[in-house]
Amino acid sequence: MQANRIEYQRGNLREWYINGPAGLEQGFTLARPPAKATGESLTLTLALNGDLHAQTAAEGLDLVKNDGRIAMHYGGLTAYDANGLALPTWWQGQGKAVSLRVDDRGAKYPVTIDPFFQQGKLGHSNAAIEDYFGISVAVSGGTIVVGKSGGPFGTNGAAYVYVKPAGGWKELHSENAKLIPSHIGFNFQYFGNSVAIDGNTIVVGEPTSLCQGTVYVFVKPTNGWAGTMTENAKLTPADKTGCYGSSVATSTDTVVVGGSAAYVFVKPLDGWSGSLNESAKFTSTTQGSSDARSVAISKDTILVGVPEENGLQGAAYVLTKPLSGWKGNLKENAKLLSSDGSQILFGSPIILFGNTAVIGTNQLTAYLFEKPAAGWEGNLNENAQLVVTNIVGEGFPVGQSLAIAGNTVVVGMVLDYDKVGSAYVFYKPVSGWSGKLSENGKLLSPGAFGDGFGWSVAMSGNDLVVGAPGFNSYLESVAYVLQRSFCKGVSATIVGTAGADVLTGTAGRDVIVGLGGNDKIYGGGGNDLICAGAGNDIVSGGSGNDLIYGEDGLDTLNGGEGNDIVFAGTGNDSVIGGIGSDRLYGESGSDALNGGEGNDIVLGGAGNDRVIGGIGNDRLYGEGGRDTLNGGTGSDICSGGIDIDSATACEIVSGVP
Repeated sequence: MQANRIEYQRGNLREWYINGPAGLEQGFTLARPPAKATGESLTLTLALNGDLHAQTAAEGLDLVKNDGRIAMHYGGLTAYDANGLALPTWWQGQGKAVSLRVDDRGAKYPVTIDPFFQQGKLGHSNAAIEDYFGISVAVSGGTIVVGKSGGPFGTNGAAYVYVKPAGGWKELHSENAKLIPSHIGFNFQYFGNSVAIDGNTIVVGEPTSLCQGTVYVFVKPTNGWAGTMTENAKLTPADKTGCYGSSVATSTDTVVVGGSAAYVFVKPLDGWSGSLNESAKFTSTTQGSSDARSVAISKDTILVGVPEENGLQGAAYVLTKPLSGWKGNLKENAKLLSSDGSQILFGSPIILFGNTAVIGTNQLTAYLFEKPAAGWEGNLNENAQLVVTNIVGEGFPVGQSLAIAGNTVVVGMVLDYDKVGSAYVFYKPVSGWSGKLSENGKLLSPGAFGDGFGWSVAMSGNDLVVGAPGFNSYLESVAYVLQRSFCKGVSATIVGTAGADVLTGTAGRDVIVGLGGNDKIYGGGGNDLICAGAGNDIVSGGSGNDLIYGEDGLDTLNGGEGNDIVFAGTGNDSVIGGIGSDRLYGESGSDALNGGEGNDIVLGGAGNDRVIGGIGNDRLYGEGGRDTLNGGTGSDICSGGIDIDSATACEIVSGVP
């Protein structure tokens, strides 16, 4: 037994159990390939006892009791080899036997097989058939908002608020609060078609059948989200507009609404109240442009998608906050375009997280843009294309949904013929976002076939919310909460909780995920992969060639012995390479970086960093910010980067050393 992990060694097979945020997770690791015919898939067969029998289900497997009740649902299956390469997998089940099948051709052993479990399932107190609950989702911290459209029967829409319980997300059949507009007595069928949340502010769009619409702002009361609530403020455009409210976004004290233009509302000094008009708006001046159907905001940067511009080819625009604030008619700072120009409806949906923008299409590719060193300006093409390759279901995509948190992007997709959907997960490679990238993993619906799983997605920290609005009269409409227990696409062997954990690795290779809280993580021996997660974490890689990601928070990271690669992440971090030839990346924040012993490469990243080479022949690069570079002992090379820097005990060069 180790931390929250129990293992049973059965010859060549190691069976393991993790008590993580998603509950008890079972998996298997095979050290060597078993004896089997050439070309035959790897097969692991489990026997069922008692009154359980296996029954195939939509994109998964059910364990069913003799009375017909489903005791457990396996909603997906992942497998990967020693290099982290995802392997094709599928289920087979009949009677008292369950088989996990893996195509291991070309795989480097050991191979890990890891079934996927859902963490939480959200329903609501007045559920009805085909009410399209899950048509929109949003999450911020421990609060989730799920929109419910009126559906084809013309019932009224709503938005439902869920607050994370002390024990974590689980199956919830009722909400903490129900949000509705104050104009009771009038039809509000489309209320809830779009939702957004940031901190204590929730925004709900109601585009209406005539595409004119209204947007509502709800503020968390002092006693919390509870009961049935009506809006604090109503946001309406000064001009009549098409499809107003089809997309909403909020960050800090600013709300952006999509329509025939992008409308910007700034929180008044006396708070959100009454009926308000926009303080600024943006309209594309490109000939043939159409509605600003998609909007996103991250602090002082707004992203606007115009998918029907230039004959449905589409475009997206970046707006940075002027010195005078969000006022009047706005002009773009940059225009984002796909390099191939072949996509249809580029610009819907869109998502923005810090300096990273992702632009969706109605095809199989989403485009990722990173803010250039010179800032958002001019016409820009993507850094990377996120290409979905492992399609599930029949038909063509009816559009995408997008979510992003940190270095993870999720693309939701539903097909038009059978309404089968999936959520595809992309992780930022060590080399950065570039080129054409295929998904690292795929999440399938734990529910019914054709439930529209993936129509909406949202992510905050390690919580991923996926809407499954049903779309068929006989299907339940739900939203699922999934906890990330992966580190850069590799299933975790040791998982923390949302609180402060002490996680200790084994003498072998571990994959450790800290999740939230101020964690202490010790990799131990072996070549470990560590994702510290949110919080102010202390991480020691131990011996071995480790790969460490500090992620969010003010972290203290020590690679230990071995040739380590350490990414500090956001925040003002302290990073020590330790013994060995290490590569240290400060990333954002004003970091203190020390290569330690060995021939190290240290990059400060953005922020005012203090970079020390330590013992050995090091290469130091300050990058952005006003950095202080000290080569230490050895023959070192320093380059300050783009700002005014100071350097000692090293040969100073320009560019990347």
